Amino acid sequence: MVDMAPAASVVTALAGPLGFARNAARPTTAAVPRFPQSIARAKVADRIFVFGSNLAGRHGKGAALYARDNCGAKYGKGAGRTGMAYAIPTKGYKLETLPLHRIKRAVEDFIAYALAHPELQFQVTPIGTGLAGYSHEQIAPMFAGAPINCDLPQEWASLALSSKEPQSDSGG
Repeated sequence: MVDMAPAASVVTALAGPLGFARNAARPTTAAVPRFPQSIARAKVADRIFVFGSNLAGRHGKGAALYARDNCGAKYGKGAGRTGMAYAIPTKGYKLETLPLHRIKRAVEDFIAYALAHPELQFQVTPIGTGLAGYSHEQIAPMFAGAPINCDLPQEWASLALSSKEPQSDSGG
C-alpha cells in the first residue's frame, strides 16, 4: 500500500484550469467530501488523471491532450483506463456532444472502477464543462457517490454534494 501523506501535501498545493479537491468520503459511502482550497499541477506517480474524451479517442485538445502527452492516454481509446489516465467520454465518435444520460453511465463506470481500486488515487478534471459545453451544475452531481480516492475539481465543492439528478437533456 502506498503512503499518501507525501501526495497530500501536493494535493493541497494545485490551481487553475486543473484545480482539484480531495474527496474525503469513505470508499463505500457518499459522506461529505473535502475540497482543499487549491491543488498545484504536479505529476504524482500513483495518481490516475481522469479526463473528458471523445469515443474515437482523438485526444487532441484540453485535458485529453494533456492526458495523452503526460499520462499515457492511448490515442484511439476513448473510454476507460490506459497508462496513468482514465477517459470518460463526453463526446461521440464524430465529436458530437453526448447527452447527459450517456455521460452519467460513463461516470458510473468510472466510480465502479475507483471503488474496485482503492489503492489508486484519481485526479478528476471537470469533465464535460469545456468542449462538451455542459455546466458544472449539470455534471458535478454525477460524482456525488465518488469514493475517497477521487480528488474532485474545486469548482464542484458545493455542487457535488447535491443529491439531485443532473438537469435533463431530454435524452433519458
